[in-house]
Amino acid sequence: MSTLHTLDRSLRFLLRQVTTPRQRQDLKALAHRWRWEMRPDHLKYPDKLHIFLTTTCNLRCVICRDHQYHDQINFENIYKLAQPIRHARVIGLTGWGEVFVYPRLDDVLDYIFSLNHRPHLLNISTNGTLLSADKARKLAGRLDSLVISLNAASAEVYNRDMRGGDFTRTTDHVAQFMDALDLDDRQRVTLSFVAHRDNISDIPEFVRLAARLHVPRVHVQHYIINRVDHIPLSLLNVKEAYNRQVDLAREAGRELNVEVSARKFFEETGKNPDIACRFPFEEIYIEVDGKASPCCFSGAYSMGNVYEEGFDAVWFGPKYQKLRKIRYLPACKTCNVYVPFDNVDTHFSAFLRPTPEYQKVLAHFAAPGSGGCASCAGGGCSLAGPDAAKGQ
Repeated sequence: MSTLHTLDRSLRFLLRQVTTPRQRQDLKALAHRWRWEMRPDHLKYPDKLHIFLTTTCNLRCVICRDHQYHDQINFENIYKLAQPIRHARVIGLTGWGEVFVYPRLDDVLDYIFSLNHRPHLLNISTNGTLLSADKARKLAGRLDSLVISLNAASAEVYNRDMRGGDFTRTTDHVAQFMDALDLDDRQRVTLSFVAHRDNISDIPEFVRLAARLHVPRVHVQHYIINRVDHIPLSLLNVKEAYNRQVDLAREAGRELNVEVSARKFFEETGKNPDIACRFPFEEIYIEVDGKASPCCFSGAYSMGNVYEEGFDAVWFGPKYQKLRKIRYLPACKTCNVYVPFDNVDTHFSAFLRPTPEYQKVLAHFAAPGSGGCASCAGGGCSLAGPDAAKGQ
């Protein structure tokens, strides 16, 4: 009997003994780690390989931190990722920019498909402005998931927040794309809504928009604040109002057969990232210049440069090996994923949290369990500045 088979039998036995969902979750996470460590090295490449192709975007969204970046990957560097591409179960092509503006996207796809023949391989996030029936045909049968970030259900809110976009034109593009997909590929599409103080009233209607566009799933993600002057936009200032909108959205989802996922205040207890976090075993995020991160919540910390050092030197290197034993990065201690939703840290970016300005944020909200800032809720916060509510 193989060691892995023995482990699986032992796991099933232990799962019958534990009594709480938290214990079951922690046990499954530990078993996942043991399975990974028992693999031979050639099977330890990441299940999910994220390759950032560009930081350029055709929109200037209020919530985006990267308006100033206009970089793209050197296409020749794709060849340096041949081995992890072959082994990946999912390949993400989304970075800080809009993937469909990258001029050699078709060449990237052709190269990936020549090495990895798995169906349902690609993970893509897009603002939807460049979707079309032709792109649907190019991606047919190859999507693991496609996330369309619209963040609004009305022209007024969309045109205000998604600067440079047009609500009617974008939703038309999404509709053409969805109509060209077969039923299986449609089930892999999600409409994403990044919620902040000034757009939460659109959340229920966003579910109805998804139904009209034949998108089966809506994900509501909180805006993770990346600038001190955006403090007023935090959901921490409108907890009850946000929860009500999520409840209405879930009700609409049940009526329209649209799956709705969203975190809520006053419901979470948090998780231990040292046990629950699988990112160091499963995923790597490679920016356009080759800097590697274990996840998209780790801030500016780099595990190394895969284009300069080589992929294996980074993925099997000492920084990653240490992270697999203990989540030692500063961002891990206040992770946006595993810290409870009511905690202030959950709502602020790992790029902002290490800065001196963040201490002002913590003082501003007094404590993780505070009820938010009354001035922020009304748009007049002195810490954030007079133009904060406008997203300036």
